[in-house]
Amino acid sequence: MKHLTATLLLAAGLAVSAPAHAQSDDAATACVRAKAWEARQQGWNLRALDASSLRPGELRAWPLALAPGLTYRILTCGEEGITALDVLLVDGNGNVVARAADSGREPTLEHKPETPSRVHLVVRPREAKTGDALHTAIAVLYR
Repeated sequence: MKHLTATLLLAAGLAVSAPAHAQSDDAATACVRAKAWEARQQGWNLRALDASSLRPGELRAWPLALAPGLTYRILTCGEEGITALDVLLVDGNGNVVARAADSGREPTLEHKPETPSRVHLVVRPREAKTGDALHTAIAVLYR
């Protein structure tokens, strides 16, 4: 099943590899899956779903190709110990293209590119109650 999921994600244009320490049944993943399901009921298409374990200050970046005319919604959930989660789209020059406006452990980012672009989706627990690695999960949707 892991190979099928990775193959589907690669075919969708989002190259990701699930870290060995990421668990598919943790609270962050369950949270983002529920949000993604609700968004699909509202007409959004699911492009990718992934999870990682990150310590405060560490980041995870996923390459993402964006098409003009589509709106992208990035849903995120962090484990309960995370108090602030940064979610950014960063271009190849390191410029922030878009940033989630809300803070907390479940920020959402929406972006509608005007031109085709390749960016990195960056997720970073900025603040947490502990220095331990905590689960984060993302869903990339479009319509």
